[in-house]
Parts: sequence; structure tokens; C-alpha cells
Amino acid sequence: MVATFRDKLWLAEPETRQFFAGLIEFVDVWERVLRGTLPGGVPAAIGHAEANLRPFYEHLETMADRLRDVLSRGG
Repeated sequence: MVATFRDKLWLAEPETRQFFAGLIEFVDVWERVLRGTLPGGVPAAIGHAEANLRPFYEHLETMADRLRDVLSRGG
């Protein structure tokens, strides 16, 4: 998801781009936990949770609905 977002960032709406840094941070912490380079208690201590990405997910859903509506009306 990060690679796709990064590679296609130039296509994203400005309001979508604002979520990029948060996604990068979330994935970075998650990858460190998986590699064992970040102690297991740290993510909870810093408030790291997938729930933090909920605004991003909701935004993506709203944008997809908006685009689907535009396309269904013929452009």
C-alpha cells in the first residue's frame, strides 16, 4: 500500500496526500515490531494502533464513492 501510494502520489488529491506521512509512520512502526527491533510494549505506549488509520480509510471510501458517482453519470 505504501509503495502504491508513493508511486502514484502525483495522482492523489491534495486532501488525500495529507494522509501519506501517517501511513508511513504506521507501517514503519509495524515493520520494526515484526523485525523485533522495537520492544513489544512501545507501540501501545506511543499510541500506535490501526484505529489511527481510520480517518484515512474513511477518506478513501468517500473518494471512491465520489469517483464512482462521477463515472456513473458519464464523467
